[in-house]
Amino acid sequence: MIVNSKIPLPKDENLIRDVLVNDYLNNNLIKEKLELNYFFNPEVPEKNIKRPDIKIQSPNDVYKTEAYYSIECKVLDNKYVTGTSGLNAKYIKNGIRRFTDKEYTSHFRVNGMIGFIVEEMDIHQNTNDINSLLESSFGHIKTRKPLTNEKYFDDFEYHYSSTHTDIDSNGFRIYHLMLNVSGNIQR
Repeated sequence: MIVNSKIPLPKDENLIRDVLVNDYLNNNLIKEKLELNYFFNPEVPEKNIKRPDIKIQSPNDVYKTEAYYSIECKVLDNKYVTGTSGLNAKYIKNGIRRFTDKEYTSHFRVNGMIGFIVEEMDIHQNTNDINSLLESSFGHIKTRKPLTNEKYFDDFEYHYSSTHTDIDSNGFRIYHLMLNVSGNIQR
């Protein structure tokens, strides 16, 4: 919906996230249409002061304060895609690693990441580049299964999952959505 709307977006992770959460995920008309029966909150602090970009809580678990899903959002572009100074490396270092190092909680052993694609690119190739970086430059992150394209939604091509082991040797899964908002980015 956000991509199809062509709503102008800045090239800023937090501002794109705010539009996604405030104008779409928390829009009652959209929630009813999509049957989204969850609470979505941006940047809620956790016990260790870290702030995942989106906290998702089921109304069934609203009284269990530890029972929620965390989503980390990152902007991705075409620059330095295989280098440790590019945004792919930040996707790993400031995203995946925060889950493996338990900077973000993983109550259900499942969390998510959203890559906001802000420049035209081959998204599948970029995911391969992220996997290469995971293996070559971030070997300390225990990856059981790299980002693998999945088929959860018939009308959306860019969803992936990966499995990792945290610092306590517990396995968990991350679902990755790559949203191509490049056509929405203000130039």
